[in-house]
Amino acid sequence: KKGNIAVVTLDAQGEKVNTLSSKMMADFHGMMDTLESDDSVKAAVIISGKPDNFIAGADISELAKVKTPADGEKLSKDGQKALDRLANSRKPIVAAINGACLGGGLEFAMSCQYRVASTSKKTVLGLPEVKLGLLPGAGGTQRLPKLVGIQAALKMVTTGSNTTPDRALRMGLVNQIADPFALRDAAIQAAEGLANGSLKPKTKKKNLMGKLLEDNP
Repeated sequence: KKGNIAVVTLDAQGEKVNTLSSKMMADFHGMMDTLESDDSVKAAVIISGKPDNFIAGADISELAKVKTPADGEKLSKDGQKALDRLANSRKPIVAAINGACLGGGLEFAMSCQYRVASTSKKTVLGLPEVKLGLLPGAGGTQRLPKLVGIQAALKMVTTGSNTTPDRALRMGLVNQIADPFALRDAAIQAAEGLANGSLKPKTKKKNLMGKLLEDNP
């Protein structure tokens, strides 16, 4: 914790990467309970303790246990419920992204109120699961167009291509980029600004073609 900003570190013990495992999601709900009940905390930063990834996606071993449509529906609904809780937090939450932010990890980051990505060469954002025939199941197909527009969202969702931090900033997928060594401080500063009202996330401006395609009822 720094001042009135809670700093939450994601670090799956004994694993090389963070994934959206059932254990991490249980820990997430506990973190949200604490965040919501602690009046001294005005905002939070979520950062990874891994050197080269934020959240690399879903836990593949748990996906392999899905045997029926009902199993898949429950897994998706549990993810939607968790990320809706994140998106609807009354306290601003900033994702500090360094390294791979893919699949469910990107859906997690998009649910935060603000995203700061590091300029590390290892930082990539994308939805590669579509290459395996899997659609983002935790609200990503709804949140992505709201951030980047329908045209860019369609390309990401249909190709599974990764996006660099610079391009993510231009697209509106992230709000800010920072040097990897300054990422934590930049995210804390953003959280402070969101909490006191001095920082307002900018919405991506659409060009004429975007307005014609996306704003036409």
